[in-house]
Amino acid sequence: MKGISRPLQRVRLLRMLATSRWRARLAQGLAVMVGRQAELAALTGFLRDTAGPGVRLVQVLGPAGIGKSRLVHELLRAEPARASYVITFAGPVHRGYAGHDPIALWLRDMVDPDDAGTPAGLVERLPGAGLLTAGERGRLARYLDGGRATDGRVAELDAIAPLRVNGPVAAIVASAACGRPVIISCEDAEAFGNDRLEQIAALSSAVARHGLPLTLVISSRRAVKLPAGGFTARKTLRLPALAPDAARQLLVRLHPELRRRPELIDPVLSKAGGNPLFLEEVAALFLSARMSRDGDDGIAGAIPDRIEALIADRLAGIPRPAQALLLVCSVLGNAFSPGLLPAVTDQRAGRIEEHLAKLKAQRLLYEVPAAPEPRLEFSHPLIRDVAYATLLPSKRRSLHEKVFRLLHGQSAVGLEDLCHHAVNAALWPESLRYLQQAAVAAAERAAYASAEQHLRRAVKIAEQQPQDRPMRRTMVEIMVGMRALLALDLRHAEADELLDRAQALGADLDPAMRLAVQVKRVRALNTSGRLREAIALAGETRRQARDAGIVAAQLAATHFLGQSYFYVGRFVAGDAVLAEDPGLSAASLDRSEFSVGHPLVLIPATRAGIRSFLGRFAEAESDVAQALAAARSRNAAYDLSFAHFVAGMVQLQQRHLEPAEVAFRTGLGSAEHHGLKALVPLLNVGLGSTLLLGGSTNAAIAALVDARELARDSNRVLSRMWASIGLAAAYGSTGGTASALRHADEAVRLGARHTLRGLLVAALRCRGALLATQEASRAEGVRAVRQSLALARKLGMRPDVAHCLTTLAAILDRGDARAEAQAVYRSLGMAPWAEHVLERGFGSVPLSVIAA
Repeated sequence: MKGISRPLQRVRLLRMLATSRWRARLAQGLAVMVGRQAELAALTGFLRDTAGPGVRLVQVLGPAGIGKSRLVHELLRAEPARASYVITFAGPVHRGYAGHDPIALWLRDMVDPDDAGTPAGLVERLPGAGLLTAGERGRLARYLDGGRATDGRVAELDAIAPLRVNGPVAAIVASAACGRPVIISCEDAEAFGNDRLEQIAALSSAVARHGLPLTLVISSRRAVKLPAGGFTARKTLRLPALAPDAARQLLVRLHPELRRRPELIDPVLSKAGGNPLFLEEVAALFLSARMSRDGDDGIAGAIPDRIEALIADRLAGIPRPAQALLLVCSVLGNAFSPGLLPAVTDQRAGRIEEHLAKLKAQRLLYEVPAAPEPRLEFSHPLIRDVAYATLLPSKRRSLHEKVFRLLHGQSAVGLEDLCHHAVNAALWPESLRYLQQAAVAAAERAAYASAEQHLRRAVKIAEQQPQDRPMRRTMVEIMVGMRALLALDLRHAEADELLDRAQALGADLDPAMRLAVQVKRVRALNTSGRLREAIALAGETRRQARDAGIVAAQLAATHFLGQSYFYVGRFVAGDAVLAEDPGLSAASLDRSEFSVGHPLVLIPATRAGIRSFLGRFAEAESDVAQALAAARSRNAAYDLSFAHFVAGMVQLQQRHLEPAEVAFRTGLGSAEHHGLKALVPLLNVGLGSTLLLGGSTNAAIAALVDARELARDSNRVLSRMWASIGLAAAYGSTGGTASALRHADEAVRLGARHTLRGLLVAALRCRGALLATQEASRAEGVRAVRQSLALARKLGMRPDVAHCLTTLAAILDRGDARAEAQAVYRSLGMAPWAEHVLERGFGSVPLSVIAA
């Protein structure tokens, strides 16, 4: 084009989407924005000046009605935004209820859900869908289905594989953006929930990895929780009240006749406090006959002090039939289809249209332009909230039941609507059904906080129902599922209390349910270090499951029994248990109902750990390959993270430090990304120990300190003990002998108290090496190392036998110990490590290597 140096991109307009109330109001005409020019200029400058790859964050904060949404609306109309690809994520229609996912809602709107038969059909029409793999398209189809087709059970929440869709969605965004910068806007973000905001932040990072500059714009009443890192620039803007002159200007523009009565303006301004929504509602109130008083005192007395009361006052002045219709609309949500109204209200269709026209004329409702089907929205969520609160509880329940009966069974209706209306209609069986389904759907998104919220509500409902046998079973399933969520979040005391309640409720239920609760109990005992109790209960549960023919329970009990044997150092017994009945595992490829993770991953992974401590590395690596293959086939975050942990541990036992570090970092990244807090301490300990042996002492200390603190706070004894051993070795190598000995003593005490004999070998060796650095305690140190060596020999821990001999050779400069250590290392295939640690005397090799 003449006069323009750069080529223009041609775009064909398919249809318009209105995803916020401001786009809906735009068709009706907006008043000129006043008093926010400086804030708009600051935000526009931020968009213009922060070019380049990465994610930038803009937060606009302020109380309800202060003008956040209007400011963001104007920002998205400014020149930098017009040159960008703008995504607006809508908030939940029913605040705080299940099933809402703004990313899925946006994707469905991109391709017009009314014109596609299946979620798979929707995916095929997304931009860039042809570039995705079949697996990615399948995950997106399930994701867009909104949990309606989920086949998971709430008692299996700890075994559900979360759908990983950030990568495919980011590819779709990049394809749609066509190289332009991307802006993601979230209005009223506090209604989204922390897990949804974390999901949006993760998606933003994934989009930025395609090389696109991305700005995340968040508007909310208060600061929302977002990941601490990952943003290349931040800007937070707290909107103050409008200045008096700007407030006066806005009021007069909203109600021009006030120019003729300036004596009425000051009392209005004094009550409104510079809040634009308050001013707008006052202006609307002036239009009614109720504001006919003269004089400053009369005006001031007629205006309520709070905006909610002001809105209620205005709604009370609406003609009664229109007011009744507005209250029905509030039951449908902030946004709704007017086509539902004839079936819900007693008014005739013609009268409904007439009253809706009045409500739109008074700017209470707005029609969404260019929507696939007629759709209305409240002009502000506060107006909807006030109208809803006006309804009598009995009338509210009746309306919710009508809406639920109308929506139930419709294929296009989401969980958000069904949960909202079932709960508020006091339809308790339906509420329990859909809340559980919503929890499963949330777990598939790794939105564990939302899943817990749904289950807590379900428990409260179930407790109020007659406690017959089916209801008790339902309660046990819900409690077991919620206990899994609490354990994943490391709230073990609360999780165990919930398990006690479930066990008491399920005492006379069917065997599968009772065994499921027992398996959860074994895991709780294992985690807290009550290993004798865990072994006894695991063995009994395994026997009962075998007698009852319940394969899944038998597998889960087998895994935990082998794990308990591993912890107490009964490696041969653990290996024997975990190697039994290979055909039994093959018969249970579907899923497990009884444990965190799947036994087909956990059993070979745990067996790999045992065999690595025994020095049977070839068998251990074969087990790791089996565990990783099973985890990848299930595409489960927990299984993959755990399998990578064991892969790292097997490499660490062989002192293959580079592959060990890669495995631990891979598992840690996955665990942190999916919120699997239960695995983070173990992975950090493994990573810290690897870094320590590789000479990166400061990085090792950072990882080990994080692991120890998290393990201590969550009562994870094994992780805490292992971290203390690493910290003792690390501090000892930096000259902090006193601090090092405190950590070593703690590790020895934990090992002795909880019978963690496998790690006790390392704790005694570490303590002995530290004591031997000082002449006064040298003899005591030698005794500790000899004690460690004797225990390692007794338990069959051949790698640790070599490590103990190496420590003795370094301390005593004993040639026979050096020769024996070298022979053991060579028999294990660890000759390079033998050369590294045996060719130099005590003091030449870093203490962190000798003691760790």
